[in-house]
Amino acid sequence: MNKTFYRLSLIFLFSLFLPIIGSDSRLEGEIVLAQEVKELYYTFFDEKVPLVLREDAIAVSFRPQVRTRGADPTPHYLQLQENLNVRTRGSANNSVAVTSLGTDLALVNIVSGNRQALEAKIRQQNYVQSTLPVLNRTNADSSRGEDLILPNEIIITVAPGLSETEVQAIFAEHQIEAIRKLRFTQNRYLVRSTVASGIEVLNVAEQLNRTANLESASPNFIQRIVHEMPSRLGSSTSLKNNPADLSSALLPMQWHLNSAPLVECLDSSINSISTLSECTRKTPNSDRDRTDVRALEAWKNSNGGEGAIVAVIDTLIQWNHSDLKNNIHGVGSVRDKLPGEVYGWDFVDDDRETRISTEEFKTIEVPWRHAFLLEDETLNKTYPLYFEWFRKEYPDWSEAKIAEQIRQYILDRTAGNFHGTMVAGVIAASPEGRDGAIGIAPNAKILPVRSGGVNGTFQVGSLVESIGYAAERGVDVINMSLGGQYLSQPIAEQIERVLKERPDLVIVASSGNDNLNAIGFPAAIPGVISVGATNVTGHRASYSNYGTRNNRKLMLVAPGGDFKDNLDYPLVGGILTTGGTFLDLFWNGIDLDEQQKTNSYDLRGKYRWTQGTSFSAPIVSGIVALIKGEDTDNRLTRAEIIEILQETSSYEGLHLRPDEREIYDRENPNGFSSIEEYFFGSGLVNADAAIREAKKRIARKSSRR
Repeated sequence: MNKTFYRLSLIFLFSLFLPIIGSDSRLEGEIVLAQEVKELYYTFFDEKVPLVLREDAIAVSFRPQVRTRGADPTPHYLQLQENLNVRTRGSANNSVAVTSLGTDLALVNIVSGNRQALEAKIRQQNYVQSTLPVLNRTNADSSRGEDLILPNEIIITVAPGLSETEVQAIFAEHQIEAIRKLRFTQNRYLVRSTVASGIEVLNVAEQLNRTANLESASPNFIQRIVHEMPSRLGSSTSLKNNPADLSSALLPMQWHLNSAPLVECLDSSINSISTLSECTRKTPNSDRDRTDVRALEAWKNSNGGEGAIVAVIDTLIQWNHSDLKNNIHGVGSVRDKLPGEVYGWDFVDDDRETRISTEEFKTIEVPWRHAFLLEDETLNKTYPLYFEWFRKEYPDWSEAKIAEQIRQYILDRTAGNFHGTMVAGVIAASPEGRDGAIGIAPNAKILPVRSGGVNGTFQVGSLVESIGYAAERGVDVINMSLGGQYLSQPIAEQIERVLKERPDLVIVASSGNDNLNAIGFPAAIPGVISVGATNVTGHRASYSNYGTRNNRKLMLVAPGGDFKDNLDYPLVGGILTTGGTFLDLFWNGIDLDEQQKTNSYDLRGKYRWTQGTSFSAPIVSGIVALIKGEDTDNRLTRAEIIEILQETSSYEGLHLRPDEREIYDRENPNGFSSIEEYFFGSGLVNADAAIREAKKRIARKSSRR
């Protein structure tokens, strides 16, 4: 791709995300603001991206936890919560709410009080390393802001050919020091300022951006991403020989694979989830109201993705789940092998384990147990921030009702830490026996690449390394069910590089969950397949992004689930996939008979209902894996695979919402051939048709040899 055209495309994309400068606080209570700060921004391909400082939040980095013999140390974020909330006459005055963002990072939301005084008190704690600014990018079309935590870390790209002596001279001149070179990328360093901290790090980055022999400099932001996952339900056997014979107790409820049984049964008189499930198992397949991707038909005409490898760049990937463990890719002998590397890599903790660690579990354990064990009044007082959210949104609710919602929110948020596990299941779950969930490509392999921290944080440097790592490990597909409005030049440049070096590599990303005419980032990067979401009724999912005001269009759509589909049984409108809270450590001391507050299909959350473009993207990744399973010699380029997906998708079974004609006319989009293209791209992806077309093209290329 022409470099100038690429930069112009991304700068044009930038115009889509012009921000509103203002407060994003949703909290009630008096907050004493800090002094006014000057213009804040970072640079994306020479364009300023304005930021605002959140005056109601402070990020805190902690010193390493000190362990003593025989003692189990309290996580630092809990110590901070206790130290900041002064007790008066035996009860806590909860002026702040502290949320863990991992073992060494937390977010302090200020409910009331003096920010400067609170920040000073935070710094007095001997286990605190530093406080960090929380900045915000707010889109003019969205009420949802995105937080960017600013550590004293900058990613710089040096000009090719510079000697180490020249690099060190630049460092000395600008009073920065190297933390390390970024791996799996070219000419990039992670550095820190030796003289600046806080928001001044932005100024240092901009000075470096204007420095000769440096191609770019960007803050190594920590982005907070909220995954959309509202509310509940309730190794061994190999499929390699004949995936078409696969059946499962859960298969009829996985409507994205075959929607006919569920659609038929939803029209019947059903009085319980169990009755509905039984109905779907007895209902024969038909072509009525098909809103799925026709996976069952695709399996009959393919090997189920055997031989294909899909990298899942995401949060915790619990690869020992019974439906995943047989389909995890072992890295084997590779150059630049990382220490102990076997099944992927964790770029958050920089180790070989993408599953949850004991230390990480401790950072989410307390609120999880509170949701089950605390009385309503105590729960509401313990989580004042959540209480204020719900009271403001629903002023007529009783305190008991608010407590119920807080429980639901905590449990779903905790389960959401296994977002990567859910995504992996959508792509390549292969059940033990006949009782589990089934992925789109049940014979494909997953390479787990963890880049997301606890409670929804992603750091730019980790994502850059994750993308390069996956490409260098020779995967066929990279799935990125993440992103938003934050634009990152290092990520854009890394994706451009790996796509250029690997013409056969396919990257799939979710379009975003803001219900905007805007494709999120990194889905909006040229060459990446951007995927929107549809629901079981064939409508655009209520949250799914669409269209765009620039020349970057939504590419296609796939089932993403929508809990608003069916008011009697909302969860069955979601995507049923593998969850991560099945582990014993979540349930020690908890009565399972009392477990009734999560989106789980089963009591432990081994399987969960979920929704979002985060789950429509892996459906497309799974279909690409099916194609790759047939194309063992990589005769199809990425461009040809994208062409196949678009040519074989259609608007059959899709329906416009009543208000979408009005939206289309009001926004008056240019460059769209129809209203259907505006909301659905080229249409609903069709796995069976795509496989058939791919095999035809492969056969034609083979006959020419």
